[in-house]
Amino acid sequence: MSILVVVIAAAGTALVLQAQHENEQDAWNQAMVAAATFANSPGIAESLQSPDPTASL
Repeated sequence: MSILVVVIAAAGTALVLQAQHENEQDAWNQAMVAAATFANSPGIAESLQSPDPTASL
């Protein structure tokens, strides 16, 4: 009986850890998409090379 409890607890822990990893991976992917979208926006390269990038952005 105690072996069954340990197996169920281990399986539950594995599922929780896997879900946490997937959530973190999804968040990272969304952040990368947002950064790539901003970086590829028209005028970003020119603005970053201007004397006052903050004002031009």
